Amino acid sequence: MGAKYFTDVYVPFKVGDIIKVGDSSGKIIEINPITTILLTEDESLISVPNSILLKERIENLTPRIWQEILVPISIRTSINLPEFESELLKASNKMKRYLDHRFPPVLTVKERGSRSVTLVLTLMVQDPSKKNRIIAEISKKISEIEDRLRGKQ
Repeated sequence: MGAKYFTDVYVPFKVGDIIKVGDSSGKIIEINPITTILLTEDESLISVPNSILLKERIENLTPRIWQEILVPISIRTSINLPEFESELLKASNKMKRYLDHRFPPVLTVKERGSRSVTLVLTLMVQDPSKKNRIIAEISKKISEIEDRLRGKQ
C-alpha cells in the first residue's frame, strides 16, 4: 500500500493513458492505493500492483503524451469560477506560439471543497524543451488572475 504514496510523488501516467509494464499493456481505467487496473485490447482486466510500478520500467504509449502539460490549480471558492476560467483560457491562448494549435487549452474541475476548488489546466506544447518556460509563464498568469479576482470581492 505504501507504493501508491511513493508513486504519487511523480506519476508518469494517469487514468486514460495506455501503458506497458513488463509483458502487460493496456489503458489505465483505475489507480487505487494498492493496484493500477489496465484494460487490454481484448477487453481483459489486468491488475498491476503499485509496488511493481516502482520496480519495473513503464512505457507510456499514449499518443502525443510528450506534448502534454498538466498544471494543477487550487483556488478559493470565493473566487468566481466562470470568470477565473475565462481569464485563464484567454491567458493560455495568448501563449499559442508555444502551443500545438490542434489542441486548445482545457480546464477541468477535479474536486470541489467547502473552501477551495481543485482544477487542472491541460496544455499541449509544440516543443517539449520549452515546458519549463510555459509552466513558469502560466503559473505567473494564474497568480495575477487570482489576485485580480480576489481584489474584486
